[in-house]
Amino acid sequence: MENILLLYTRYSGYVDASFQKYANTFNARIHVVRYPVDGASPFQLTGNNQISLYNRSEYDYNKILELIKEHNIKVVLCAGWRDKEYLKVCRYVLREGGLTIGLVDNQWMGTLKQKVMAKTSFFFVKRFFKKLWVPGTYQFEYARRLGYARFDIMLNYYTANTELFKTTHRTSMPKKFIYVGRLLEIKGVHVLLAALKLVAADLQKAGWKFVVIGNGPHATEFEALANQYESIEYIPFLQQKELAERTMDGGVFVLPSNYDAWSVAVHEYACIGCPLLLSEAVGSRVQFLRQGFNGDIFVTGSPEDLVKKMKGFMEKSSGQLAEMGNRSSLLAGTINLDIWAYTLKNAINEFFAGTIYKPLKRTHYQ
Repeated sequence: MENILLLYTRYSGYVDASFQKYANTFNARIHVVRYPVDGASPFQLTGNNQISLYNRSEYDYNKILELIKEHNIKVVLCAGWRDKEYLKVCRYVLREGGLTIGLVDNQWMGTLKQKVMAKTSFFFVKRFFKKLWVPGTYQFEYARRLGYARFDIMLNYYTANTELFKTTHRTSMPKKFIYVGRLLEIKGVHVLLAALKLVAADLQKAGWKFVVIGNGPHATEFEALANQYESIEYIPFLQQKELAERTMDGGVFVLPSNYDAWSVAVHEYACIGCPLLLSEAVGSRVQFLRQGFNGDIFVTGSPEDLVKKMKGFMEKSSGQLAEMGNRSSLLAGTINLDIWAYTLKNAINEFFAGTIYKPLKRTHYQ
């Protein structure tokens, strides 16, 4: 049986589903060293016969090495680059001839820190990771600037749990907006709060509803709004299965993030056939949103523009919204759990087969 080590910080339900799919498909066992569960996203993950969970607080460098040797682990994926002991483990495995894959969701922003990383990538990145795995275009740009060849960059790291959030063909759409996420400033919840105060009466008159699902420091403010307006509903964090069941009827998915490196929630709600209304700062919009085709974009940080775009959706018929939702499902189908599992398996097979790709060079055909 193949054994794989995953070094993680915030290990989530959708990441767990991805590795569970890999384990089931290829008869593998996944060992996950993880940090404590995030209070704003308290995923209940207990492990099973194929996925073993270990607390980072109980596993230092030496104990992780014991785990590697005990299970003859040759493949390590790492999402915690700030953890020096995680990096030290990756360096050890790389020296021993194993495959190490760095997981990157940071977008290339051109900051001084990123420029320094790009110039000194051998010392900070390449000496630890043979390959990088990124979710999308903006992260691919960063990986290239870190000096990785195209064939050493894997795409589509994040996927929704497509066995829970299933593609649905719609003929109608409920009059509902949905926000799902942590209730933090980075997610733009202050923008959402301001927008809801502006539009709550209009929602009520038009027979629309806005559902907010999540935990975080601003939960009490959303609870207060829900108590004040019948058109607003607040629901605390839900585990993935219950979340999918509670929201499967659809609606317009709204994400007002001030910065979102990717956002798997966008993929989840595109899968089930929801039109999308996203801020410019959401990384996954480049993959799952085409303005006017299956949704719209609003100016980051502007509650007024968010309200304007919401009213645009409220003017559409149920059939028009359903058609936009079906287009979301079409775009969402480019990534799923099966594709994810085979992406990882192909990278592992190529590495241990000794496959070497020649760098791309200009030819007389170009």
